[in-house]
Amino acid sequence: MREHPNGFHVVFVGNPNCGKTTLFNAITGARLKVANWPGVTVEKKEGTVEFEDEKLILIDTPGIYSLSTYTIEEKVTRNCILDDDIEVIVNVVDASSLERNLYLTLQLLELGKPIVMALNMMDVVEERGMEIDMHRLPEMLCDIPIVPVSAIKKRGLDILLHAIIHHKEAVTLGEVFSYSETIEDKIKKLEVIMGAKYPNLGVMDADLSGSTKTSVFAKEYPERFFNMGIAEQNMYGAAAGLALSGKIVCASTFAMFASGRAFEIIRNSIGYTHANVKVCATHAGITVGEDGASHQTFEDIALMRTIPGMTVVNPSDGASAAELLKQVIAMDGPAYVRLGRAAVPFFYSDETAKEIRLGKGNTLRDGRDITIIATGIMVSEAMKAAEELAVEGIDARVIDMHTIKPLDEEIIIKASEETGKIVTTGTGRELLSS
Repeated sequence: MREHPNGFHVVFVGNPNCGKTTLFNAITGARLKVANWPGVTVEKKEGTVEFEDEKLILIDTPGIYSLSTYTIEEKVTRNCILDDDIEVIVNVVDASSLERNLYLTLQLLELGKPIVMALNMMDVVEERGMEIDMHRLPEMLCDIPIVPVSAIKKRGLDILLHAIIHHKEAVTLGEVFSYSETIEDKIKKLEVIMGAKYPNLGVMDADLSGSTKTSVFAKEYPERFFNMGIAEQNMYGAAAGLALSGKIVCASTFAMFASGRAFEIIRNSIGYTHANVKVCATHAGITVGEDGASHQTFEDIALMRTIPGMTVVNPSDGASAAELLKQVIAMDGPAYVRLGRAAVPFFYSDETAKEIRLGKGNTLRDGRDITIIATGIMVSEAMKAAEELAVEGIDARVIDMHTIKPLDEEIIIKASEETGKIVTTGTGRELLSS
C-alpha cells in the first residue's frame, strides 16, 4: 500500500439520502450543502481531519445506487474510488433501509479495497424499534468493520475514525462475492470452451465486462475482445460489420441498453441484414434491483420478437443458459439471449440440459388440472406455485418456455387440450401475444 506523508485518502460512498454528506460535515467541520438534486455534490469534495496522530484526507462523493457509469454522479464516484491514492472506502449506509443500501455495498466489496461501513441513522433504527444483528452482519460482509453512527447526533464518530485508521493496513478483499457461483462458473467455462471451438468468435461489451462476465473471455482471448465503451449503438453497428465479414459476434450489455437504446441499430443493421450477431442482454427485467427504473426493462422481448429472423431466448437457470447459448452460437443468424441477474434454483443438470432444444418448450412438471407456462427467472416461481397448488389438491403442469421466438405452438396446444386452463408468467411482455 502506498504511503502518503501528507495524510492518506479516504473516500465516502453511499446512496442518496443515506446521510453521507451530513457525516462528512460532522467529522470535518465542513458546511457542504445537504440535498438530493443534481449539482449539489456532483463533484467530489475534500476535507481533512487529524485523529490519533494521523492526518486523514476525506473525500465526499455524489450519492449513487450502483457503480454503473451511466450518470455524471456514478462516473465521478467510480473514478474517485478507482484512484490509486484511495486507501480506505467508507461505505455510508442508511441503517433504517439496510436491504436497499447493501446492493452498492456488494459492488464495493468486489473492488478488492479495504472497506469500513458506517451504519448511519442508528437513532432512527432505535426510534422505530428495529434491531440489527451486529454479529451476523459483518460475517455476511466478509468481516469488514461495521460502525454504528448517527451523523445528526454526532454519535460514534471517534469509533469510526479509529476503524478507518486501523483498517487501512488490512488485507484487501479480492473476489469475495458470487451472486450465483454455479451460474458464474458455467458462464466462465463456456466462454473459454466456445472461444476455443470457434476461432472466428468475437466478443464485444459496452464497458460492463465485470458485470456481464465477458471479462473472462477478454482475459483468455484479448485479441478477440472489444470494449466499445458506453456506446451501445456503435457497438451493435460494429458487431454487424464484423458479422457480415464472416465473424460470429456476441455483443453484451444490460438488456435495457441493448433493446432500448440500440433497438434501431439492431433492427436495421443486424435484423435486416440477418447478421450473425448474438445480442447477449444481461440484468434483464427487474433483476437489476437498486439500479432503479432507468436500468429495468419489460419491453425488450416484445421489441426483439418484432424483428424478422430474430431468435429470442430466455433461459431459466445456469445449466439451461449454457446449453442454449451453445446452440445460439452454433446457429446462423441473429439472436437475442436474455439473462437475469438474480440467483435462481437450478432445474437442469448438465446432462438434462443437453435435451433442451431451441424452439421447443420443456415440461418440468406434469399435471392435469392447469398449465403454468413460464420463462426466465419466473420458472422458479412457477414451480413454487405448482407446489402450493398441490397442497390445495390442484395438479399443475409447468412448462419452461425458454425460446420465445420461434414459439413452440405444439406444446401450448397440447397443454390446452389436456389441462383446459393456461396461465403465463414472465418479467415482461413475452408470451402468447401473437
